[in-house]
Amino acid sequence: MPRTIGRRHDPGRASAAIDESGRRIEIIEEEYLRLQVAREAELKKENPALWRKIEQARLQRNRKTESINKRLRAERLRPMELEPSLDQRVKKLKQLEARAFARSATKKAGR
Repeated sequence: MPRTIGRRHDPGRASAAIDESGRRIEIIEEEYLRLQVAREAELKKENPALWRKIEQARLQRNRKTESINKRLRAERLRPMELEPSLDQRVKKLKQLEARAFARSATKKAGR
């Protein structure tokens, strides 16, 4: 049997690294969304007129992006992401929080 140089490939270790990396991204995304949602909710409450202007600008940008996406889809290319609304960000945040809660509950049950 030939000798190998360096470390041997450990699929379990590689899988753990991928899981860890994915979890890291989820934590960062969750915190970023939490800040965005809080900031936008406060703006909506404190200055509704300004919030509506910002929301209209977001919708305008999404319309422009959608026209680009039609071209991309026609070429069978991946479309650009649209800017999510406040409600969509709140929903995504709740999903990430639920996933984190489920993961921590699984870890606690495994102890």
